[in-house]
Amino acid sequence: MYNYYTVADTNTLNICPVGWHVPTDSEWTVLTNFLANNGYHFGSNTNDIGKSMATTFGWNGTSTTPGNVGNDIGSNNSSGFSGSPGGYRDQNGIFLNLGLNGSWWSSSSNGIITFYRRLNSITNDMPSSSNGKEVGFSVRCIRN
Repeated sequence: MYNYYTVADTNTLNICPVGWHVPTDSEWTVLTNFLANNGYHFGSNTNDIGKSMATTFGWNGTSTTPGNVGNDIGSNNSSGFSGSPGGYRDQNGIFLNLGLNGSWWSSSSNGIITFYRRLNSITNDMPSSSNGKEVGFSVRCIRN
């Protein structure tokens, strides 16, 4: 789990291998739009792409709502993204929500607020959200 200060300083700290980078929020949107527009959604709502991005194991959710990440987890991950429910680290260093959600930084910030993407066991999408820079989330690198 990395805080945003580490993500923002990827050139110095080398979070991603050479030729790779932490995606911007716009690059995350390219991915989610591709999945929504190419049949990776659940049912008729094209925003319901969470199941296609979540791993088929590790989700502790007991959701009974079809299309939610935590419901019938064996049918997750049709996109191959393999998003794990690693939880997050709060600003006090406490790890929370292991098995319930997974969050990945974007490299986008407006100075105070930073942006990330989240999968949650009781939802069906992967929205763009914002948070402070002290919180720890996972990092997914993409090729330049």
